[in-house]
Amino acid sequence: MGKNQTNMKKNLTYRTIDGKDLLLSFLPPLQEKYKKAPVYFLIPGGGWHSANRQSMIDFSKKSVAALREDGFAVVAVEYRPVGEKYKICDVIEDCFDALGYLAEHSEDLQIDTRRIITSGHSAGAHLALMLAYADGNLFTQSYDFRKIPVKIRAVAALSPATVLHEDGYPETISFGTDHLFSDPEDLSERKKASPIEYVNSDCPPTVLFAGTADPVIYCESSKILYKKLIAADAKAELVLSENAGHVFEKLSEKEPSIPLDDIQTILTDFVREQMK
Repeated sequence: MGKNQTNMKKNLTYRTIDGKDLLLSFLPPLQEKYKKAPVYFLIPGGGWHSANRQSMIDFSKKSVAALREDGFAVVAVEYRPVGEKYKICDVIEDCFDALGYLAEHSEDLQIDTRRIITSGHSAGAHLALMLAYADGNLFTQSYDFRKIPVKIRAVAALSPATVLHEDGYPETISFGTDHLFSDPEDLSERKKASPIEYVNSDCPPTVLFAGTADPVIYCESSKILYKKLIAADAKAELVLSENAGHVFEKLSEKEPSIPLDDIQTILTDFVREQMK
């Protein structure tokens, strides 16, 4: 594979809805180590209000570079922003449709959609967990996930929102979430969009990263998901960066115990381990 080809980023339309094209960025592997490349599937955060694909690639640049050298293709996806018209289940639907599009075009892209690692930050981490744990058929009718070749092998979630209700759980998010739902009083809608409600022993290996001083999504969000995964006999790791904020930044005179650069290294090693 030539250098110009390996460095080429494609912007592909995976869905058109209400006259708007939804795009994903596709970065091919830098080295051909697999007949078909496994996929590192990135979902950007932004409070479910925005989905800047390039920002997530930049945020994950260390793991992106290392995994592309390891033979991975990298995908970063955008989705409809939550607002008056679209709600969080629409966002989840978009992300599942992006997976379906990749499966549908796997031959053209030379990717193995049975070996996908999902990852995201904040709202994107919530969505990465939903793709890994939930049944896509609950959210979209565009693809039948019982029949198409999609398998999430593992998920890496950074500062994730894991529960969007308080039925038996503490408050884990610093801002209100009523605007995410068609009916904020409908507990079933809130539970449907909460990764923690799908935990069972079949959940793929999960690594959770959180800053203990995160003022946006409290580290308790990762802790309670980790405890539930372990109780269900699912494979899970919890990596806490003491003193770190939402993007693992320094918030006081104390340095984060694990800076973002080191978190990216841990994440990369975790992904490599899943391919063995």
